[in-house]
Amino acid sequence: MAARGETRAVTAAPRRVRIVLAYDGTAYSGWQVQPRLATVQGEVEAALARLHGGGAVVVRGAGRTAAGVHARGQVAAFSTSAQIPLPKLPAAVTSRLPDDV
Repeated sequence: MAARGETRAVTAAPRRVRIVLAYDGTAYSGWQVQPRLATVQGEVEAALARLHGGGAVVVRGAGRTAAGVHARGQVAAFSTSAQIPLPKLPAAVTSRLPDDV
């Protein structure tokens, strides 16, 4: 309990967010993260980490694609404690992704 006149920092509980992605998979070794290879999941996680000030963010995809495969409507989810309003979150994430995602 905070003493009279003190303020306490309030940390928002993480929100679970669903995203729907489209990507040109030509430059990627598929969806799933693989060591030393460029993957769509890796790009999305890197973009979200930048949005979170460098903190790791794990993205779970509803499915996977193979190397070079394109997707439209790929569903994924992640947890975030970022204070960005949900209506602004897509633009914030997209601005940190490469043009082919």
